[in-house]
Amino acid sequence: MINININFWTWVYVIRGKYECTNLSNDAEIRSSDSSFWKTIIRLSSHMNEASFWTVGDGCDIEASRHAWIKEGYCIADDNIAVPQELWEVKESDLVDSMASGIGKV
Repeated sequence: MINININFWTWVYVIRGKYECTNLSNDAEIRSSDSSFWKTIIRLSSHMNEASFWTVGDGCDIEASRHAWIKEGYCIADDNIAVPQELWEVKESDLVDSMASGIGKV
């Protein structure tokens, strides 16, 4: 059985290395020497960004009320939500781990 995850990341590294790209942005330039595959990726990058998602990893460094982990640019603290003082230092990993085990703190 082929490990899709390993093959996927291998191609990610190959493409990043070939095109010297670590981040697709709307201002990425298409060079005449780029392959038709890469030119298509650049042209579709805004649509790909709309359909993409990000992960928070293990969440141990993410402060649940002060960091943007729910959606890009959104922090609970900026939304004038009353966060109890005992939850100010809670990490995202604490919330997810406790909810996954059925205990849930939120």
